[in-house]
Amino acid sequence: MTLSIREQILSAFLTKLSAITGIAGLTVERNRAAAVQEFPKLVMRDGGHEVTEENTGMMHYRMMVDVEGYVLSSADSNLGADINALYSATLTAALADRTLGDLAGDLTETSMDIELDRLEGNAPCAAFNLGFAIDFYTTPGNPTSLAP
Repeated sequence: MTLSIREQILSAFLTKLSAITGIAGLTVERNRAAAVQEFPKLVMRDGGHEVTEENTGMMHYRMMVDVEGYVLSSADSNLGADINALYSATLTAALADRTLGDLAGDLTETSMDIELDRLEGNAPCAAFNLGFAIDFYTTPGNPTSLAP
């Protein structure tokens, strides 16, 4: 069975995230349902898309993808630096090839939210939600064929 362009793009994006180096012990998952218990971690979440038919006979898709990042720090003073290091590594990896191997027209960062958690009795942890938009084109009626 031929994979849709959408699935090929999501798989390529996950591969980019999985190749991140420089963050010791980092694991990457796709669409994780259970609560995160191991740190550091990235969770890629498949998103929906908008579609418009172009005058050129192509279908233009804008797919949204979220990446959640989680860190656990040994001290409050490290928390900001640790979450920002994970953010930086994630963004650098994601934007290194904005066409995802010529599958996409462009990949852009759209938003970032961050939460710092210092609950008493727990190690300091932080999380971010990083949004991306991925633009791609297919031929009308054929989600497995890139538009020429």
